[in-house]
Amino acid sequence: MPGRTQSGENGQERGAFAGRKVLYVCGQVGVPDEDRCRALMVAGADVRISSYLHSEDYRWTLDKDMQGRLTIRRPSQRWGRLGRLNSLLVLVDLCRFRPDICIVYGYQRISSFLAAVLSRILGAQAVSLNDSGFEDYRRFIVFDLPKLLLLAPYGGFLAATERARGYLHYFGKGNIALYRCAIDIERVRGDAGSPRVSYEERDFICVARFVKKKNLLFLLDAYEAFLLRSGSDRRLQLCGYGVEEPALRARIAQSALLRAQVDILGYVGSRELPALISASLALVLASSEEQFGIVAIEAWAVGVPVIVTRACGVSELVQGGLNGHLIDHRDPEPLIRALQLMASSEAHWQALRRGTVITAALADAPVFVDALLSVLRRAKGSGTVEERDDGERHPPFRYSASGSE
Repeated sequence: MPGRTQSGENGQERGAFAGRKVLYVCGQVGVPDEDRCRALMVAGADVRISSYLHSEDYRWTLDKDMQGRLTIRRPSQRWGRLGRLNSLLVLVDLCRFRPDICIVYGYQRISSFLAAVLSRILGAQAVSLNDSGFEDYRRFIVFDLPKLLLLAPYGGFLAATERARGYLHYFGKGNIALYRCAIDIERVRGDAGSPRVSYEERDFICVARFVKKKNLLFLLDAYEAFLLRSGSDRRLQLCGYGVEEPALRARIAQSALLRAQVDILGYVGSRELPALISASLALVLASSEEQFGIVAIEAWAVGVPVIVTRACGVSELVQGGLNGHLIDHRDPEPLIRALQLMASSEAHWQALRRGTVITAALADAPVFVDALLSVLRRAKGSGTVEERDDGERHPPFRYSASGSE
């Protein structure tokens, strides 16, 4: 795999955040949060994480070495369900740490709003990370009006997708940069190692929580049809956990084909997952609702193409014939055709692998650092940022087979 590409402002490499104190406020700390904070530390920042939520819905295996170098305050387990008290500790962290920059993941919670307000009172710049889009839920303008207040304290916004940027424009926000849910691509590649698996030995993989919106019963129906039509011996590995596991096992038990060629692996740790993905043929995400889909970035990082629905935010980065296939979460035929093509044409699969390297660079950790740097500069009225005006909506990124934009 080629090394990390340098992004436009190159804030990470130039130490643009040297001497700056950054508080990263989030619900439950995950590996992507660690990746972004690590990138800020490389850029010279003094970083702290303040977490206010503990949930079994999301399980992460954090980097022990990173935890030794990064101060993370996690919610108190002794308080059980009293999550609001944990949220108030974020305000305590703000007063103690006195950051120059406060990054808040999400804006919907009152605790996030109070953190943003207090950070402004303390003289810090408040930046919101957002992945919400119009299509996530049925929208009503009356219910959206209070969000104008919740968004008011922020001087800048980092949007995961064009959809999220469009939603922020709807509220009249203009200081927005895309960060593509960036993760540390080199960390993913390091965790993956260098597995030597031939095209013929590879199987499909799906990494998702076992919940309704992941559309896994639809995936099993389509996979059974694929096996019937193609006679393929490719397996499907399901990595995840959740309330729908009994229903998935029941569906598999109904079919001799699925019993023979579908494996439920359960929860796989985030540090072990890259090696499993890198040995796969393709990652499949059949979600009917998915604000992004970070696992697709992990797949591209290790040279594995993807098959994802248009409902996924990451679909904005999928280019048919270059790095994967786009499908409809309601129509099984495009999914079946994509599975057949991936499983039968090594030339096609190799072509998609070549495109994954280009795509992974679009969501690498320095992208997050540069996006943050750009909104901070615009918030200060600086005219030194050399990038397109994010005050206008832009179409999704497009690139050719040669990798040029």
